[in-house]
Amino acid sequence: MRLLAGIPTERVDAARAGAALWTTGLWYYRAARAVQSPTITGSLSGELSALSAPHRCQAVRSIVRLPDDVGLLSLREIVPVMSELSLTQRLNLLSLEALGAAVHLDADVAVAQENDGRLLREAVSAAGLQYSTV
Repeated sequence: MRLLAGIPTERVDAARAGAALWTTGLWYYRAARAVQSPTITGSLSGELSALSAPHRCQAVRSIVRLPDDVGLLSLREIVPVMSELSLTQRLNLLSLEALGAAVHLDADVAVAQENDGRLLREAVSAAGLQYSTV
């Protein structure tokens, strides 16, 4: 959310280090739902409401129309990878999509510190990819 709000952070900049930025469909859906429905309260709507007014406006604009420099894979591309990974990895759907996208793209995984989880971290490592928190 901080990235979409245009809030520079050293950890996010270091994690990107010039690499392409991708998000998952489920995270994007949850963010869009948080923007569209003020009655839904959850972790993303909480993050959104905690932002200053200018940063909240920027985040909403970025969620309503995902910036061109943020990639989003089709489930058509990653469901086969996810289904194969699910045979050996015990992950929830959000984590499985993140791992499937990373494996498909041969990309590292960066998650917000508050979303750090042992199972995803171990699965990313088992796939031979890098995992970091931002």
